Amino acid sequence: MSILKALATNKLKLSLFIISFILFIVIMGAATFKISPLTWNIFNSVNIENDIAIKSADPVAYFKQQTFSKGIDTYSTQYKNVTWKFSSEANKAAFIASPEKYIPQYGGYCATAVSKNLTADINPQYWLVINNKLYLFFNEDAQKEWSNLAKEDSILIADKNWTM
Repeated sequence: MSILKALATNKLKLSLFIISFILFIVIMGAATFKISPLTWNIFNSVNIENDIAIKSADPVAYFKQQTFSKGIDTYSTQYKNVTWKFSSEANKAAFIASPEKYIPQYGGYCATAVSKNLTADINPQYWLVINNKLYLFFNEDAQKEWSNLAKEDSILIADKNWTM
């Protein structure tokens, strides 16, 4: 009988170890890609890295030049305790005049993820401007998924999730 108890105890310890290891891997993967359920509230209100918003992308360039453009230190400003970078003095001036017009939706997290009640990091090369609002995405697949869905429905769902 004691051998059976020992085997059962060892199986339980092994099972707990395996579950703990899997949970560790999931959490580390989530941290790497800034993926978490919105309900965890572990994300910043703006997607920042080293206190710089949206991976140094120029938010104004998406609107004015219809392209992704990397901002530079020379043209940067602080807004709501976050550094925003721009590719030109004109883009910086436009942002300063009306920052809320240019700030991406959902704090610059992946719009498709937010529509699924998650946060996820972005690659600023994947973006859309819809109804004068900037949406950023994790990758091309997330951007395509957003585009293939009824955009208005995706936006309504993501807006609701973001304000919860």
